[in-house]
This record gives sequence, C-alpha cells and structure tokens, in this order.
Amino acid sequence: MTGDSFVLAASSEMLFVDLPKPERIRRLHDAGFAVEIWDWRGHDIDVLERLAGEGVVFTSMTGYTEGVYVLENLNTAVDHPGTPFARAADTLDLVRGIDSPHLKLNLDLYHAQIGEGNLIDLCREALPWIGEIQVADVPGRCEPGTGEVNYANVAIALRDMGYAAVVGLEAFASGDPDEALAAFRAAFTP
Repeated sequence: MTGDSFVLAASSEMLFVDLPKPERIRRLHDAGFAVEIWDWRGHDIDVLERLAGEGVVFTSMTGYTEGVYVLENLNTAVDHPGTPFARAADTLDLVRGIDSPHLKLNLDLYHAQIGEGNLIDLCREALPWIGEIQVADVPGRCEPGTGEVNYANVAIALRDMGYAAVVGLEAFASGDPDEALAAFRAAFTP
C-alpha cells in the first residue's frame, strides 16, 4: 500500500472492470493497494463496511456529503466539457483563497497535463493545499509508461518536496490490470 513515502491507491471503477465491484476492490487490496471508488452511493454499503473490516483501506470515495472535501480539477478538452474548474491553476486558486482545513485539492495530474502541463511546478505550487494526487498517462488515460508523462520524475519531485500522502491511479489498464498496477507501483516506488 505504500510506495516509500506515498500511499498508493487504485480506482476500482477503472481496473478489473470485467469483475463485480466487490471483487475489484478485493483484487486491488490483495495486490497491496488502497482502494478508491467514485460514488459510494452506487455501492452496497454493507459490502464496503465488510471489506473495510477485513482490512481494505479506502482513500477516496466521491459523493461525500460531510467531512473534509477535496475539489478536483477536470479537463474540458477530452473528458468533461463544460465543467467548472477545468484548469488545475483555477481550482488551486479557489482552494487557496478559501484556505480552510476542510477543503483540499485533489490534484489530478492527468487532467492537469491536458489542461496546462508543467506538472512538477504545479505540484510544488499546490503542495500546501493538496489532499490527494491522482494520475493517469496522456493520451489514453492508462497507467504510467503508456503516454507522454514521465511519472518516475514526478514521483522523485514529489518525494523531494515532502509529499507523503495518497497517490491514486485513476486510469484504465492498457492491457492486463495486474501489469498496469505493476507499472504504477514501479513509477512511484524508488
């Protein structure tokens, strides 16, 4: 679950998609990852509680209705036309302007690469407000190593900055999901 200083998590919504959701979650946990889900309201809460009781760690569940909120930058060019806060810089400006411990930035580097690039400097600027970082390669939204982003260098820079929280793989597998997880782990583990 850890990649030296990072907590490595993976999206159960995007990996092992041929399996039922509880089996996806278990596969990610058994592979040594924390688990992210998109909308807990679309899951059987009793099953999620049972899995958590068995040791599954959930790091992100969108659809929160209370607690510490994270606001995610989403690109408009490819995946989310018309969404507000498409640029990471704009999302950061809002989170920084509110400056509350109850609002953090979910810095999605896949969306940021599409929207503006310059990922390492963006991470450095956003560091005090980051609640989580999510990754996928561009183009294609697959695991690190399938596109143009050098995630191994991003990982080194994050480690040098002192970032020690969640890095979530929010990506589709370009082939075998286990190989995608191995590529993610390799990029974010020294």
